[in-house]
Amino acid sequence: MAFDGYNDCETEASPYGFDEVSDADSNLSRSADAVHDGTYGLAIEHDTATVAQGQLNLDAVDQASCIASFWYNPNGAGAGLELTAIAKFADGANASIVWLYCNASATNILTLYKTDTEAANYGTTLSLSDDWHHILVSWKASTGAGNDDGILRVRVDGVISTNLTNLDTDTLDVDNCQFGNVICYSASPSGTFYMDEIYIDPTETHYTPFAGSFVATGAVSKKGKRSLAGAFVATGAIAKKVARALAGPGVFTGTITRKVKKVLAGALVLTGAVTKKTKRALAGALALTGVLAKFKLWILFARFRDYFLNAPQRFTISSNEVQMTARYRDYKLTGPEKK
Repeated sequence: MAFDGYNDCETEASPYGFDEVSDADSNLSRSADAVHDGTYGLAIEHDTATVAQGQLNLDAVDQASCIASFWYNPNGAGAGLELTAIAKFADGANASIVWLYCNASATNILTLYKTDTEAANYGTTLSLSDDWHHILVSWKASTGAGNDDGILRVRVDGVISTNLTNLDTDTLDVDNCQFGNVICYSASPSGTFYMDEIYIDPTETHYTPFAGSFVATGAVSKKGKRSLAGAFVATGAIAKKVARALAGPGVFTGTITRKVKKVLAGALVLTGAVTKKTKRALAGALALTGVLAKFKLWILFARFRDYFLNAPQRFTISSNEVQMTARYRDYKLTGPEKK
């Protein structure tokens, strides 16, 4: 699959897999310590405020949408990355559309963005652990003057941290994306942070649903949030029900702790004790071979005429049925009847 820009960060010499770099202090380098995938990643030394960035260009300028994704590791840089932009969408050489800033620390990622009428707006700040995280930024300009339907979303490790819609951005567009020490306002820059597997593209083509077999060998504690095509095999305990469509065979060899609340088509055979009634529609045969723990209420119908029982008093007793009728006259019981 082709993308407008892709850098696997495996290139040893400048521009290190980018289309171009700005690195006056030679703070960009290929490093085995910075790897997430493959053999090498990109290390960005942050000992000065001087820009140290790589740039990937879209195949055509003035794009109305753009997606960028990369792996990021703060690597203990902490406050050394305060007020440092690590990624940017740009219109031309310097006109910033979207920034990802380290806010107070390398582990606090703040989204800033521009609109047609405002130079800078603040999105959500997300606190990260000091480890590898996948960051994806998705931006789309609004479709025309007054439509105000622009979109900006930021996903960190697959979870949306910023989700902005109805943006007035019809005059904005994207030409390139920049990564590294893009902008630095830190008074005391320090530390080295890592990046790897950097993509840019006008469409989100490199994020597709799971296709094929999915095997979970441990406990599955949360439901999958993507479509699954193929076989699903869970060999551990499933703590919560799967709430997505499944195409292909489903095999569960572990313990399922919550019942499936779906319509049942076909035969239902219960071989154990049934403690509660089923609250869903049932199509097919129902066979109960165990014990029913709760009883059913039977309705007894009696025939009345003129508010009296008109049949003789009868007692019929059998092992399965008890029927009682009584004879009344003038709303009073006779002497023998009282006894």
